[in-house]
Amino acid sequence: MKVLLVDDHPLILSALQTVIKGLGDDVSVLGAGSAAEARAALQQDADFDLVLLDLSLGDADGFEVL
Repeated sequence: MKVLLVDDHPLILSALQTVIKGLGDDVSVLGAGSAAEARAALQQDADFDLVLLDLSLGDADGFEVL
C-alpha cells in the first residue's frame, strides 16, 4: 500500500508516518509538509492508494487541495 500523508505539523507528520509504516512491510509512506509539497508529489506520481490530508494546512485550505 502506498500512502501520501499531508500535514503541516512536523511532529504529527512524523508520528503518523511511523504508525502507518508499522502496519506492514508492504506499506510505504510519503510525507508532505504543505499543500505545495503534496501537489508536487502528486504531479510526480499520482498512484497512491490512500491520501491522508490535514484540512487546516498553513499554505492552503485542505478542501482546496482535495
